[in-house]
Amino acid sequence: MGRPIGAEPPSAGPLHLFGVDAAVKAGSTLFYPHELDSFGARSLNLTLTSVDLDAVTIATISYNARVRISTEELTDGYQFNVPLHASLSTSVDGRRSLLFPNRGAVYGPTETSAIEGWQIPDTMLAVKFRRETLEAHLAGMTGRSLNRLIPFNSHLDLTGAAARQWLGTTRLLFSHGRTSGGLFGHPLMMRSASQALMTGFLIAAYPESLSSEHSEIAPPVVRRALEIIDDAPQDVVSVVELARAVGVSARALQAAFREHLSESPGQYVRRARLRGAHRDLLAPEVTSSVASVAAKWGFAHLGRFADSYAREYGQLPSETLRRARF
Repeated sequence: MGRPIGAEPPSAGPLHLFGVDAAVKAGSTLFYPHELDSFGARSLNLTLTSVDLDAVTIATISYNARVRISTEELTDGYQFNVPLHASLSTSVDGRRSLLFPNRGAVYGPTETSAIEGWQIPDTMLAVKFRRETLEAHLAGMTGRSLNRLIPFNSHLDLTGAAARQWLGTTRLLFSHGRTSGGLFGHPLMMRSASQALMTGFLIAAYPESLSSEHSEIAPPVVRRALEIIDDAPQDVVSVVELARAVGVSARALQAAFREHLSESPGQYVRRARLRGAHRDLLAPEVTSSVASVAAKWGFAHLGRFADSYAREYGQLPSETLRRARF
């Protein structure tokens, strides 16, 4: 869901389109080729408003009846969708979940997806990031080459300060971008706005990639240790084994972490595991219980896990799971 690279962006709109064929044509031009099921609606109306900001496309989408939009792999983009008023149902590679104004979905380039709803009038905000530009932006921000897809969680909790502010900024830029002329008629302003939206999205949706612990000033041994931890924190058994993997003594690794990160390797591992557990608890469709999440991320003692989680996120893991389910 995003405008194919090289396609001409439509006017800012709003565009009012009638019938399935017109809706599919407009959506495929701005976003991706897709199938649309209108569930036998006698008439289908689509209202589409879009703003193109260099490597980022923002749009609002409203239908007058229930529809299901099915898309194959996105290939050249990352996508974020969120309903602004009611709820929508989405699926990623067949995994279904509900979206709300405080809970959006993130889709990667290699995932098939679908979104369904609008039987209750609603507007969906859709943001598409050009894949190669977002990945290059992340590499530039971290000082590390990116040799894989950005591992976003499938959902973005919009109740946190960073995500909430990014969404507000996105809507503000969308509003200004719809106005003809002015600052957003200048390519430099469009590029700056695009970069700001990418930075904000990465901070909100993938904060571990841009935190200070990934700074270029850290020595190679620390950066390598961080890569190992971030890839699979639940598999890091001990500081001794981690130090052996990066070719230094445990004492030397402890000293390097203290000097450059102001925390021990063990503390960083624990926070990385908590981040993974937090992501899983926000995706109840793949989470059976708090205990299973704790075990998956290497927490052997459930009570200690709950205490550590509450200190980090201000609520018990059971509360996070309950809120995500409802």
